[in-house]
Amino acid sequence: MGDMEIGDYPSNALEERADKTTFDSYDEIIELLEDDEAYALVDMKGYDEKVLLVAEAVYDDLLGHMATINCTPYTMKSDGKVSADSNLSSGGTATPLSMDREGNVFTATHQSIDKQCYGENGTENPAIMIMASVYTEELDDNGMPKSVGGFYRTKNSVVEDDSILLNGDEIELWTQLWEEYEKAEPISFTKVSK
Repeated sequence: MGDMEIGDYPSNALEERADKTTFDSYDEIIELLEDDEAYALVDMKGYDEKVLLVAEAVYDDLLGHMATINCTPYTMKSDGKVSADSNLSSGGTATPLSMDREGNVFTATHQSIDKQCYGENGTENPAIMIMASVYTEELDDNGMPKSVGGFYRTKNSVVEDDSILLNGDEIELWTQLWEEYEKAEPISFTKVSK
């Protein structure tokens, strides 16, 4: 059963095909990608090296990007192996995965928005953490939430977690996150063609 151990589950089609979840390098992963799958090497906040993003599907956003709404980030771990860190997923092609100049990744749906980066988790291997997650159950006629839920952080540290739960009336945080998302650039992927 490849490099998988009990309790180790594939994150995507690539890992299912390879029958393993750890790799020797980013190059090995890129070589295993099939037609129409794609990758991007990006600088994400909180991780000192490049992060490899792998997408099973991309689309032309008509603004010069091969964008996606779903990808798996990979990083080199302290044991010298590369493995997945989670999944980044947006709600649809109107809200592609985007990144700001500081390396925060935004994921969104019509009624929610998240801001994510790597956070210090007290181990040698940083993990992806959500810096802000704001959602609403109902939008008014102007597209603004009637109330919001979720949380935000000011530090990308799980060890010194300063999470603040929203009490419903932080509409300005919703507006701020959407403004940041609109200024962020859709992540541009390289599509594999074999």
